[in-house]
Amino acid sequence: MSKKIRHIYCFSFYNADSPSTRYRAIQTLRFLKHEHGISYTHVIPGYSFPLIIQFIKSYIEVLFFRRKASLILFQKIYSSGLYSTLLKVLLLLRKSLTVYDIDDAEYLRFPERTVHFFMKNAQTVFAGSHELEKYALKFNSSVILMTSPLLHSRHIKQERNEVFTIGWIGDYGKSEGRSAEYSHKNSLNQLLFPALTELTIPSKLVLIGINEKKEQDEVRAKFKSIRDLSIEFIQPESWHDDDQLFRYISKFDVGISPLVDHAFNRAKSAFKMKQYFACGVPVLASPVGENNYFLMDGVNGFFCNHADDFRDKINVIAMMDKMQYSRMSEACLDTVTQFDLQHYSSELFRNSEWLPGIRK
Repeated sequence: MSKKIRHIYCFSFYNADSPSTRYRAIQTLRFLKHEHGISYTHVIPGYSFPLIIQFIKSYIEVLFFRRKASLILFQKIYSSGLYSTLLKVLLLLRKSLTVYDIDDAEYLRFPERTVHFFMKNAQTVFAGSHELEKYALKFNSSVILMTSPLLHSRHIKQERNEVFTIGWIGDYGKSEGRSAEYSHKNSLNQLLFPALTELTIPSKLVLIGINEKKEQDEVRAKFKSIRDLSIEFIQPESWHDDDQLFRYISKFDVGISPLVDHAFNRAKSAFKMKQYFACGVPVLASPVGENNYFLMDGVNGFFCNHADDFRDKINVIAMMDKMQYSRMSEACLDTVTQFDLQHYSSELFRNSEWLPGIRK
């Protein structure tokens, strides 16, 4: 136990547009380098010549010239193609100081064999939720809960809008196929949209992430007879620009995180809720999965089991006096230390006893 982590080799599963890659790899690696001097090599798969060359160089380095006190992190690998096959070989040949990082129940969406392989063979597993932690323990006795980290926002909620604004951000998802049951689209259709047809106050609904005109028209059609509800769709210029996303979110008066109760949703890392909290925006959320670990009912938001609950709690927050709303907003900001990048790095070092020869 005489050394510390000096370098991280991170092999991500997908491109930088993926939230998992952005928040559990790119931003985390940058923070660890800036704050703790830990250098890194980050590989993102792709078919362009530069990405292929980067992968080959990194793969050879890890295999034959691996740096001392280095950690190999396999981030959310679940496919069965050439990339994942080569990483499986690398894991078998260089098992020491390896981590498999996962923050979604990909074994429910794709063939489970790749996920199980990495869980079984990595030295330890970083799980993004309690549900994933419980699942990973079936395959590996060394599992560490590492909630998905988030940057701090400089855009903070100041006061409610003249027209009460209800906001949602996310991937709308498909209404067909394996993911239809637990998609955000299904959650909105079951839990939020029915509530909005019965509101008793003039309101505005802002939806960030519903980009296709067909889907926007579908949503508008649901509320065409509701005169006191206006709808705005926002398509961010870039999902990489957290400052822009936070600026949009800070204009919400309440952030909505509805989730149908499904095994996939129970394994999520409550990232939507974290984004709202980072801007001081109170949250209405389903009591599903990680939502239960960050939302304090009546303090930084409210739990809502049914559409009627969402309707009633929207009215409650809209009718709060300025002092009540301000206290709830401040409680949201107080929650951020439970999932910011400093928390992530502290958990990494606090749990470093699983790394033979490495310590804080």
